[in-house]
Amino acid sequence: MQENSRKFILIHPILIAFFPVFLVYYQNIHLLHLQGLIFPTLIILSVAISLWYGIKIILKNTIKSALLSSLYTFLFFSYGHVFIIIESNLTQESFVSIHVILLILYTVIAVLSTYYLVKTNRRLNNFTTITNTMSIALMVFVIYNIGAYNFQSSSFEIQDDDLDPIILGADSKNISDIYYIVMDEYASLRTLDEVFDYDNSNFVEFLEDRGFYVTKNSHSNYAVTFLSLSSTLNMEYQNYLPDIVDSESIDQRIPYQLISNNAVMKNFKSLGYKIYNIDSGWWGTRSLNIANENLCSSNQNMDFHTLYELKQTSVIRAFDMYVKEPTSNLFRQEKRDRINCQFDEIVEINQRTEEPIFVFMHVTAPHDPYVFGPDGEEVNYEYTFGEAAKVGNLNNFDPAKKPYLDQLIYLT
Repeated sequence: MQENSRKFILIHPILIAFFPVFLVYYQNIHLLHLQGLIFPTLIILSVAISLWYGIKIILKNTIKSALLSSLYTFLFFSYGHVFIIIESNLTQESFVSIHVILLILYTVIAVLSTYYLVKTNRRLNNFTTITNTMSIALMVFVIYNIGAYNFQSSSFEIQDDDLDPIILGADSKNISDIYYIVMDEYASLRTLDEVFDYDNSNFVEFLEDRGFYVTKNSHSNYAVTFLSLSSTLNMEYQNYLPDIVDSESIDQRIPYQLISNNAVMKNFKSLGYKIYNIDSGWWGTRSLNIANENLCSSNQNMDFHTLYELKQTSVIRAFDMYVKEPTSNLFRQEKRDRINCQFDEIVEINQRTEEPIFVFMHVTAPHDPYVFGPDGEEVNYEYTFGEAAKVGNLNNFDPAKKPYLDQLIYLT
């Protein structure tokens, strides 16, 4: 019996390592792509197993090392959840005090639990069984709810034949290549002039001299990307969505599906066009089902939003002021490389085929993170990630104006 129980000692350390990733996915299922969980899951699992093995070498006790590694992993990733519950009832001025109190409490729990488990001579097999049962129950709960959520929304999936292609009647022997480029958060002439005191008229004249029509004071059809692109690429407003899902729903999957299999690209496919999508790094436009080919699609298993959410649920959140920029550094170069890849691909893409092409390139810039200076140089601004987005209005956030404007100038 003892030998059989030992075979299950590692159940709870492994499940507790999986749990924070699946919990983040469950809480953000409308935003996160399951593929983006692979990399963070492997990291946490590797660290958890290494922690267990290291403690086992020190204590020379398999059960105690498994319990301690589970405890440390649980404390590490439960911190952010506890803080979120507390902060909802407090003002921002008290956050530092709450972090101090929580860190002291967590340290006391860790020290006392470690002392007890190391010193005790009691058999811990029953406690291991209880821990295994609780870990399995937690995972089953989360996986069941993820499955139920997906099953509930499966009837909303947009089928290929729901939208009939519009035949445009073009002369197939004399049709142009089409490039549809979306620069995320690229401000209009008036906004740049009034908010940033920047005159962008030279760029407008440059475009008009080459036959482009430029709307001087344009604005997007929706204030958020997933609705704006879904509406544009399907040539209809999204007002009907509340009739499909609850009006209070935060589920974004239907617009994501509409982007991935959109009517505009169907129309051009019906005319013989080859469809190319250039991966933006944002899940909504990373890999489109309708596209013949998705380019710049490296790092599909890494998603900044997933890693950020995991950081926010961990004890690292208490040291945010110290780890914020080091965390940002990990992603700056990937962001630069992706945008450079997009522009490299778009100038060479017409050499891939003799067929007419429809190229869609969604560039998640000048939207933050701010990773380019005005000449394309590497920069390390203080407000690299998310500060403008948190405030929600660049007009009231002066420190973010220069990084935004520098990036816009380079992209222009």
